[in-house]
Amino acid sequence: NEIADELSHDALRKRKSRENETPEQRQKRLARDRENKSKKKNAESAEERRKRLDKEKEQRQKRRALNSKKSLNTAD
Repeated sequence: NEIADELSHDALRKRKSRENETPEQRQKRLARDRENKSKKKNAESAEERRKRLDKEKEQRQKRRALNSKKSLNTAD
């Protein structure tokens, strides 16, 4: 429970920081995030890559199903 509280506190702190950042700070943060993601992908094993791609595929399928469901509801 303490861990969840700490994560929540950390998430709120980061969110507040992002809300108050300047456009230049945002660009730097996004560039740093892209670099970190690229490094992480380059360092992953074949098994980790397969798991990541499977998870991304599942998320895309869920998103498509949700979007098609929404479009059907708005068409009525």
